[in-house]
Amino acid sequence: MRDAGYDLKALVDKDIRENMARYPRIAGKPDPNIDFRRVPNLIVFFRKYEVELTREIKPGDVENLYLWQAGDIVTYDYPHEHIAIVSDKRRKDGVPFILHNARPFASETDQLERWSSKITGHFRFPKF
Repeated sequence: MRDAGYDLKALVDKDIRENMARYPRIAGKPDPNIDFRRVPNLIVFFRKYEVELTREIKPGDVENLYLWQAGDIVTYDYPHEHIAIVSDKRRKDGVPFILHNARPFASETDQLERWSSKITGHFRFPKF
């Protein structure tokens, strides 16, 4: 997001300070060293400031897959709270790859549908 002119850390930190009760992972006072990296906190921020899109993936369905654009943000549920960015690379059936930090390093993988038990969010920034 930085390359697009947005400082996500600063934006999330500011919103946490102004709306702390909305953020589930803030215990006591905000910690700007970690709060902006916690997926539940990012989901709160994204739902407020980004367009929330479909979580449904239909391989081979052009209309559905058009909703999955490069740069979109995807969040995943337990047991692996996770966040990824939709890649511009796609499989033959049109399902995009994701860019994410999956140990031991960041990678581009064919795991949009398979990373975790459930996609909890699909967002596009900015909302306005």
